[in-house]
Amino acid sequence: MNTTINKQKNIFSKNDTYPLIEGLDFFINLSLVTYLCSYFLPDIELRLSILIVTSFALFSYFSKLFIFMISSFLKKKTEKINISLFLLLAYLLVIISPSGDLGMLSIIIFLLSRFIIGNCFALTYLSQSKRDFRVQKLKYWFLFLLGLLLGSIVLFLVNETFSNSDLNNWAWKIIYLFNLILIFSTFLFFFKNEYFKLNTINQLLIDNTKKYKVVKLLSIIHLVIPFFSFVLFASSEWLPKFSNPNNMQFLQYDFVFLFLTIMLTIFLIPLSNLIGKKRSTKFFFITSIVISFCCIFFEHSSSYSINLAKLFLSLFSSFSLCLFVIGFDKQKLIHELFKFNSFNLITSSFIVIIPMIFYAFLNFSISYNVLYLLITIIMITSYIFHIYGKR
Repeated sequence: MNTTINKQKNIFSKNDTYPLIEGLDFFINLSLVTYLCSYFLPDIELRLSILIVTSFALFSYFSKLFIFMISSFLKKKTEKINISLFLLLAYLLVIISPSGDLGMLSIIIFLLSRFIIGNCFALTYLSQSKRDFRVQKLKYWFLFLLGLLLGSIVLFLVNETFSNSDLNNWAWKIIYLFNLILIFSTFLFFFKNEYFKLNTINQLLIDNTKKYKVVKLLSIIHLVIPFFSFVLFASSEWLPKFSNPNNMQFLQYDFVFLFLTIMLTIFLIPLSNLIGKKRSTKFFFITSIVISFCCIFFEHSSSYSINLAKLFLSLFSSFSLCLFVIGFDKQKLIHELFKFNSFNLITSSFIVIIPMIFYAFLNFSISYNVLYLLITIIMITSYIFHIYGKR
């Protein structure tokens, strides 16, 4: 009895290191886009290379769609793998990638690295299959957001230490080296003898998750909103320098707004469990739709409009994360793998969506009204398919 109680009190486990690393990885790759452009595609016009390299960096999310295919292949070779070793290999590939005349080889190595990293993070997601999904997803997003904050600190220190010329040539690899050292440290202290057993993904689950339900996918399309705020935060160092002048203030998405998203998410999820899943879901959807719809018709000409837009974006992001977490059923992995695949489909689309966002900010003036209209459409669509899916 005492052992069980102690296990329940152990809120964080060793596997919770991986979402922190994933958040750090997300920030690193989007914050280093311009440096990666100079390294991998020096002969291509910068605005075009930004779009291409962004797709390269987000290839890890696209690769998650192949997780069950990869796991089936690996099961023929071995029964278990050490995820940390594969992550170490992936980041090491980026650090040793060549430049100059071997630029095409470096691009191939970088894409291979992103493919390995994406599947490693997908495996860590599945390794939580025997636990309470709601608790695990709350911890996932909390540590993912902490990874974003850690990445911003590392980037600040590197920018203060090295010149812009050094960063364009080689110093950007220092940030990947930090990730490599972090993973190596966790490997030595926690995961040296920890293996992911591939047999835990049995054939029944693999067959069950080959189906993708459009209803389930569209019911969580609201996750585009928090990831949009993450992208703004990660690219706030370089994107304002190249974007349309009318968008510069909007792109300076500060630490304060990301911190607000974290705090609201931590506060609202336990509160929603007390209120009840149905009432909380209805509140988050309707409140987001009403606020964003009303903001469409406001005049956004004052200096406070930009901070108000960022505040609402933080609020909508926390609502979206709460909806995703409380939407999971406890201890029902087979039923929730549809949601897992839908989540992968949403994030895999970032390989197209995020470059399109960058293209819009670089070449067009983004209206506040259009932004609120898009948020309203996303939340209404998600709510409609959430209700339809329940029926």
